[in-house]
Amino acid sequence: MAKKNWVIYGNSLSALILAERLGSESYNVVLVNPGRSFGGVFGGVSINGHLFDCGMTNFEFELFADPDNAIENYRPGSKSDIGRYVHFVRRYLERFCDVSALQSLSMIFRGEITEDFIISNRFDVLSLLTEQERTAVIDELDYIISGKQALHPRKKSKSNYDFEQASFEQASRENVGNTLHEALIEPMFKKVLNIDTSEISAVFHRNGWSPLYYPETLRSQFTNQPAELKPTIFHYPTGEHFGFFINKIVDAISVMKNVTIIDSATGAIPDIANKMLRTDQGSFPFDSLAWAGDLKTLLPGVSDPTEVKANKRASLDIIFLGIKETGVNKDFSVIIDPEAVSPFYRVTNQSKCRGTAESTNLITLECNSENMPKKSEKYWDGYKEHLLRYGIEPSQIEFWEHRSFKNALAIPSLQGAVEFDAVQTEVKKLYPEIYLMGQSSGYVSTTLNDHVIQALIIAKRSGEDV
Repeated sequence: MAKKNWVIYGNSLSALILAERLGSESYNVVLVNPGRSFGGVFGGVSINGHLFDCGMTNFEFELFADPDNAIENYRPGSKSDIGRYVHFVRRYLERFCDVSALQSLSMIFRGEITEDFIISNRFDVLSLLTEQERTAVIDELDYIISGKQALHPRKKSKSNYDFEQASFEQASRENVGNTLHEALIEPMFKKVLNIDTSEISAVFHRNGWSPLYYPETLRSQFTNQPAELKPTIFHYPTGEHFGFFINKIVDAISVMKNVTIIDSATGAIPDIANKMLRTDQGSFPFDSLAWAGDLKTLLPGVSDPTEVKANKRASLDIIFLGIKETGVNKDFSVIIDPEAVSPFYRVTNQSKCRGTAESTNLITLECNSENMPKKSEKYWDGYKEHLLRYGIEPSQIEFWEHRSFKNALAIPSLQGAVEFDAVQTEVKKLYPEIYLMGQSSGYVSTTLNDHVIQALIIAKRSGEDV
């Protein structure tokens, strides 16, 4: 029996991977790309002859959950699900690139660089608290542990009304206490997303770039027998830039005679009655359609402001630097910075991540666009001051460039989740047969792992053994 014809819309990683999987199984595939490249922020950018990542991009394969081979049970938007299926991600990506573990992530706090607390399960930063702060933290944790603990992290992976209704601020304060929340958690949130933790749902804690530790684990750090958590391990393509694996997938597709790529196609609207995707680059017939674009474009002429506002995102500014090898005097792969003294929330030494000795270090500094200093006579001087703080010598800069990335980061707000669900419900009513992927599949289903898993699920439903 003849294979079905597929049309896939989008330039995200999920769209690209689905095209590769279906194409390798001899399906006829038209990949309709609204842009001219693939992978979004995962693909990186070319600057001054160098391939830069768009900040810290990495593989996270160890998400602390029991592996589950029933990948079809994955639920987009449920962060507890990803860990169960991430072994599928690793198996797929290692077809295209070798990976190596990164050096432990660092963070800077009160001028000291130490092990990272925000996403790496390290507690060294607690030793930098003042004696008064230490006493306050201990008292707060003792009070928390003796209470009801309705928002204890052990409950977050279950269907829990309290967690679904609470803000991340409530969950954070009820687990780490007020002192740690105000010293590390709230400032980091503001720097990355430019909103308060009170606007974020408790169930989206890792999407907010902040931890939700067990209060018992934190309290033990102030005893003679501190609990140790398994550090988060991040991986990176060995000797390459992060987008290397995306290029390899594109190369694999380009030699498939049954896969056609249509670039720069705008105005895409599905015609379900005639099984046709209509765009300004032509109309493409399909038996099955996968959509990895913006959901709102599937609701032309909507008047409900709730639908229009859905899936609000934060914009990102990045400074790209080429630094002489002698110009970086601190040994780091990534520095996370929660302090207001600098607008940058993260600094990445891409050359260190690659694990290669290079005459030029490729450095990126990430900043929420709302917090980026406006250009003025003092702009460059302030910029140099921040570099020195991270151990980067401004006099050793070989080249630099500043770029803005609009709507680069998902904002997992309580209101946004409600709005997104309303839009997705309407889309599913209008187009019940469309496969939704990427930013259309779930409110915060935008990580690399999400993209890969979603593509593999659809491929599996089409008969491929993933």
